[in-house]
Amino acid sequence: MPANTLARTLVRHFLERWEGDPADDALLVLMPSAVTNEQAAARMHEIFAAQVAPTLAAVLGPERAAQRAGLVSAQLLGLGLTRYLLRLPAVTALTPDEIEDGLAPAVQAVLDPE
Repeated sequence: MPANTLARTLVRHFLERWEGDPADDALLVLMPSAVTNEQAAARMHEIFAAQVAPTLAAVLGPERAAQRAGLVSAQLLGLGLTRYLLRLPAVTALTPDEIEDGLAPAVQAVLDPE
């Protein structure tokens, strides 16, 4: 999978998970608690390790995957915080396509070789 496609796929997957049935997504419940609760933080680590790192390892190789997964997770969790928890109007007004178009290049920059 080309990296640009991977970046778009990661952003799209994140949006689909968060914009689906909120009762079905542990991230919506865990994120507010993860800052102050070690168990919630550990569960968030597990979710991202299971969802982001293996995909990146397959494309980028295991030596770069963990570092890049951390940076991609920072971008996606920032999106989650601003769109779904803080509900910043400028971010909530964006369509999923607009978010994908705007955020995928930033994710791509993290995925590109140095």
